[in-house]
Amino acid sequence: MKSLLQFLLVITLIILTQQPMTAQWIQTNGPLSGTGRAFYFDGTFLYAGTYGGVYRSSNNGDEWTKTNNGITTYSAYSFIKAGNYLFVGTDNGVFRTSNNGMNWEPSGDATLKRSTLCLVNSSGKIYAGTNDGIYTSDNNGNTWTKILSFSNYLVWSLIIDGNNIYAGTGGYGVYLSTNSGLSWTPINSGLNGLYVYSIGKVGTNLFAVTTSGGLFRSTNNGTLWTAVTNGISGSYGQHIFTNNNIIYAALWGSGIFMSSNNGDSWTDISTTLETNFIWCGYIYNNNIIVGSQGAGFFRSN
Repeated sequence: MKSLLQFLLVITLIILTQQPMTAQWIQTNGPLSGTGRAFYFDGTFLYAGTYGGVYRSSNNGDEWTKTNNGITTYSAYSFIKAGNYLFVGTDNGVFRTSNNGMNWEPSGDATLKRSTLCLVNSSGKIYAGTNDGIYTSDNNGNTWTKILSFSNYLVWSLIIDGNNIYAGTGGYGVYLSTNSGLSWTPINSGLNGLYVYSIGKVGTNLFAVTTSGGLFRSTNNGTLWTAVTNGISGSYGQHIFTNNNIIYAALWGSGIFMSSNNGDSWTDISTTLETNFIWCGYIYNNNIIVGSQGAGFFRSN
């Protein structure tokens, strides 16, 4: 009898290890706006930017509370922490809070009263990508200075790697500054499409998604880009997010794909998601949370 049980146990383990690992997704309880554009976790609260404003959760996204007091608009696109402030980029500029979102105030004067789609912090210096260029502040958002102009094109994504700043734009492709934003150069050789919604970096590899070519990788700081689409379905790239050596990519209408080998191959981890229209993803406390178009938030660990 004992031998039979051991045999059955071995067979069961063999069967389980041969099954493909599929991420299991749970829809969170709210928020009511239904569309998620950005997330941020400060160690205590999880914040979400939506088309209905800013929401906050203290229990891992199980419940959400709207925290918009002082914000004079509804669409929230990005978050960043700098000093004692949490900043949010909206379609009416940047707002900041020093009390966990209970109250917000405008960051700076009317200089930045424009759609702010991405925010990054580099040693206390904040960069903001907007609908007419890139702005920076070195005094916790009290004042902002424009360092790059784009007419009628959006700056969708910013990442910083040492002195290098990469900007993904809607129409100009990827721009690079090697001197902290003093000057900029387009780096689009090999890119299929100049609408770059998101950029990410894993090790020495730089990744970008475009709306017409899917996923691209550069191993030389953007000098040359190569398509990396093995295992990818769809070509409308929406968002890139990373966790250590793992990179995730959301493709509009196709789902979420994961690579652990620098983009050489990709695995679809969204087969159990209720929607494939994903705006953004974020990793915190070993959880992945994604914001969809109209279907709410989904979480997986």
